Amino acid sequence: MTATSPWPRRTQFFGVGCFVVFVVVQAVAGPILLFQDSRAYQAVAAHGLFSPTLWVGPRAPLFPIAVMVFGAGHWLQLAQGLSAAVAWTALALVAGRLRPPGWSRTVLVLVVLGFASAFPIRLWDRAALSESWSLSLIAVLVTAALLLAERVRWSAMVLLIAAGALAAGLRDAQLWMAAGCGVACLGFAAVVGRDQGRRVLLLGGCALLAFAALAEVGSAASHRTEANVADVFSIRIFAYPDRVAWFARHGMPEAAAVDRLARGVPPEFGSGPFVDLPSGPRFAPLRHWLAKDATGPYLLFLATHPVYDLTAPLLWPELSYNDAHANPTYYASPLRPLRFPFSTWFWVSPLLVALQLLLAVLLWLDTGAAAWRRRCVAVLGALVVVGAGTFLVAWHGDGQETTRHTVEAATLVRVVAWIAVVDAVDGAIRRRRRRRSEGEQGDAADHDRGGDQPSGSEALVEPPGPDGRAPQHAGLPEG
Repeated sequence: MTATSPWPRRTQFFGVGCFVVFVVVQAVAGPILLFQDSRAYQAVAAHGLFSPTLWVGPRAPLFPIAVMVFGAGHWLQLAQGLSAAVAWTALALVAGRLRPPGWSRTVLVLVVLGFASAFPIRLWDRAALSESWSLSLIAVLVTAALLLAERVRWSAMVLLIAAGALAAGLRDAQLWMAAGCGVACLGFAAVVGRDQGRRVLLLGGCALLAFAALAEVGSAASHRTEANVADVFSIRIFAYPDRVAWFARHGMPEAAAVDRLARGVPPEFGSGPFVDLPSGPRFAPLRHWLAKDATGPYLLFLATHPVYDLTAPLLWPELSYNDAHANPTYYASPLRPLRFPFSTWFWVSPLLVALQLLLAVLLWLDTGAAAWRRRCVAVLGALVVVGAGTFLVAWHGDGQETTRHTVEAATLVRVVAWIAVVDAVDGAIRRRRRRRSEGEQGDAADHDRGGDQPSGSEALVEPPGPDGRAPQHAGLPEG
């Protein structure tokens, strides 16, 4: 089949159709799942749209608003399934434009759709939790970033701002993703060559930072993170005398009593020892310190212990409790759980994700890249950094259910890794074929001329950009 064969495009349409049907059907195939947090969202939604409890209450405001609109039943499941189908389909089609038309593009589209069908992503569509919407916004965010890599324009920036702002309003940890994207936009603006592009990136970066700051103000005013800090101390600080001593030097009371209490707490399977402070007046000063004064010293501890910051999430048993032993499928419905065939292949381990990214980098360095592709590589790299940073913030920000609380950041890094490795591998294959073809043509030309003059075929021509057209140089900087 030639490059003009209709089958690659038909295969794309067939894959998209199967994906959309699967996502919507699996979202409504069983009753909605209600968790403890679901009840909390319903309680906040019951106060109404103009209540202070909604905007500076115990939960971020946007998912309670969704509960007001759709309820906490079948219509919410349908809305989550439809939004997921649209968001991930858009990402697959835009990511496919990294490759030229034909089977290369089709493969990348199908890989993204296959990843989006993975059970750890799709299981949230049946839950009255904010994860489904958050994961759909991850897809929108990556879509907008890739569009900006093609060409900096206001339509793509508005999409990025909307995705970041909505994500920040859905979950407190997501505000750091929005802030990271804002910082990345400002960084690209510092080196972009076009005045119009620089203006778009500057204003967009400032808008993302402003929405993140607004979300942080609401979170701080509600004091809803105080319980999270107490959880962190119970699972990651109190059982370790050296850490208790460090915090005692920074104002934590009752250090000796905490050490005595921790000695009698055995570790649980799949997690470290959880030191729960008993009720009563004995630890009242410590509980008061945890509620009012512990955040500052804890942030200082993280700032002065970078090795702990990076390695603690990788330890086993994980320093987290109420975490289903790091198994996200614990949250899935036991009633008619639909799984897309082969979808488990795409949710790979963190080690394989790192190997995917390493392979992509090595192939990009070995084969070189056109200017427009270097912009895409820079954007994908920035998304990996943003995802990794958000993962660390979410993990260190709470001591329980870290598997659920970090699923958005883990999804962002994983989908970028898949896009990067498919793009890099296909690019390397095509570059090798091009070099071989040019070498054969050069040998034939040398033979015709008797080998006296250079053929000129060694000069590599910059490969075409998306859709087979000449490369566009109006996007993000080449570096």
